[in-house]
Amino acid sequence: MGRIDEALREYREAIKWNERKRVPSFRPYYSYGVLLFKLNRLRESERQLLRARQLDPTVWETHFELAKLHYKQGKLDAALEELNSALKIASLQRKQSAQLYHLQARVYFKMGRKQEAQQALAKLKKLLQ
Repeated sequence: MGRIDEALREYREAIKWNERKRVPSFRPYYSYGVLLFKLNRLRESERQLLRARQLDPTVWETHFELAKLHYKQGKLDAALEELNSALKIASLQRKQSAQLYHLQARVYFKMGRKQEAQQALAKLKKLLQ
């Protein structure tokens, strides 16, 4: 709806309430981090996504968003680390794995590691068949 300032306030409020819980959820940090990434507020996004990952490291989406963020920042080793962590999660569906391999290939190509990029693309192609 384009009410960005209002959304940012609501996320900050949700995080405040979430921190008061005995077992905080990863979700508010994840969602806030994604919004901040879309707004190109990368450092703030990274803080929120790291907190989400800390609270629940088994969520592939958090690793994926961190990988995208690191890729954009030029932190390619960190991006690969997040992608590899996400790919180890057993509950991935084909589409999710495909997203991860696509970004992994892009990271490898940017690093000049063409053979590994081609391997990631082969895995992606196999998933899409």
